[in-house]
Amino acid sequence: MSATTSSGAFAERRRPVKALLRRWPTAFALALLAEYEEQSARYRRLVSDHDLNSKAKRPVSDGRHVDLRWVILHLIEETSRHNGHLDAVRELVDGRTGA
Repeated sequence: MSATTSSGAFAERRRPVKALLRRWPTAFALALLAEYEEQSARYRRLVSDHDLNSKAKRPVSDGRHVDLRWVILHLIEETSRHNGHLDAVRELVDGRTGA
């Protein structure tokens, strides 16, 4: 298979994604962002009521009772990871790379 053929096949696979994103309902996106803001405010209130050294009531999967500092760092890592996934999807859709 030539590079041209495989490149063309990749472009064909991207077309349905581009079409879907053009139809993406704005109302859904706005509702999703509002929910994210609401949850963020909830967690900010929860965090402000506790010391960073407070231990979790329940253990994580390996049995440790982690502190709030660990939980916050984990949330930052997960948010960053998911933002990276979304950035990769965006690059596949619009072809732009970098910032």
